[in-house]
Amino acid sequence: MTVLRRKKAPVSRARSKGAKLSRGMGRGEILTEAMKLFSRHGYEGASTADIAAAAGLSQSVVLYHFGSKENLWREAMRGLFAKVNTQSLMNQEAFKDLDLLARLRIAIRRYAHLSAQTPEFGRVVTREGMTGGPRLRWLVEDLMPPKHNVFIRLLDEGIAAGVLKPCSSGHISMVMHITSNVIFLLAPLAEMITGKTSFSAEAVERHIDTVVDLLVSGLAVDPPARAAARSGKAKPAARRLAVRSPAKKRRAAQ
Repeated sequence: MTVLRRKKAPVSRARSKGAKLSRGMGRGEILTEAMKLFSRHGYEGASTADIAAAAGLSQSVVLYHFGSKENLWREAMRGLFAKVNTQSLMNQEAFKDLDLLARLRIAIRRYAHLSAQTPEFGRVVTREGMTGGPRLRWLVEDLMPPKHNVFIRLLDEGIAAGVLKPCSSGHISMVMHITSNVIFLLAPLAEMITGKTSFSAEAVERHIDTVVDLLVSGLAVDPPARAAARSGKAKPAARRLAVRSPAKKRRAAQ
């Protein structure tokens, strides 16, 4: 008796795609789009369906990889915070020969550059910081604990050494984060006011130079410019303004 063998049905494209996804394909695309949409619309405003559509995948694929919207949000936040990791801004061994003000300048510059490259970070922190609640607590306690904040460490060191003015290191750390981020966080407003894009190389460097100068000079007990003036290294024009001739002094007294 002849046994008829059934031909195997061709594997559909959908099944083939599902097999690839089950091995991890698509996960990176989902996380990339999740970072963008959560930063723009917040947790409540971004759905798994929206994220799936942005990644060019189905909602079922998103849930297959992450199980729930909460799990997806947490994984997206881990990836986002890893891109702007303040704990690794300063390699203490590499920069230990520099004075504290120089190390503080380097830390601010590095953080500001990372903020320009990843504006989603500032948007998420601002949005969750305004809302408060369990998600913010998780971000602070798990992803950015204050004891690992490089700005707080440098500020505490500088205050203890008498190099920086007495202040709340936590408060000033917030000022540093927000000021470094402001033109990237509020890019449309900044561009309307300045008439220039916030993300051009020129705009980024100009912003960082301004932030570093304002923050470090304002916090330093003895800013470099004042120290140079006292040591006699001030520019001639500055010295001429500071030293009056006897005749000018008499006229001023009259």
